[in-house]
Amino acid sequence: MEQIPSPEQCEQARQETMTEMREALAVHRITPDYLARKLKSELNAKERKFFKLKRSLTADKVLQEMVNSLGIKSNKVKYKIIAETAEEQLVAVDVKSLGIRQRAREDAQKLLDAYPDSKLKVDLPDTLKIRVTLDDGTD
Repeated sequence: MEQIPSPEQCEQARQETMTEMREALAVHRITPDYLARKLKSELNAKERKFFKLKRSLTADKVLQEMVNSLGIKSNKVKYKIIAETAEEQLVAVDVKSLGIRQRAREDAQKLLDAYPDSKLKVDLPDTLKIRVTLDDGTD
């Protein structure tokens, strides 16, 4: 029968694993400072949205309405015409990437312990009896 490790052995194994992980990350120059810089860039992340517009429409007004419909407050929409024909224009607009920003904010808050510990601690007695009942009702 396999022996169940003690809480102290589990904590020691966790500490050893964390040390190995930090060393492996350091070899690849993934340091806390590097992660902080990446997190900061994610907090300001943008993504490019593309729109196809009829040439008869005013790009400024249409894009302003589209960007506002995405929930982005901006007085002046900056856009770039990617391609155009006699009838249509393909326009690119850089907007805030709300999904990436939200995940980055959550990561930052976790690093700063803004959320309660999500680990479940269970204290079990030294002896634990488990009763297994099979589908046919037998033990």
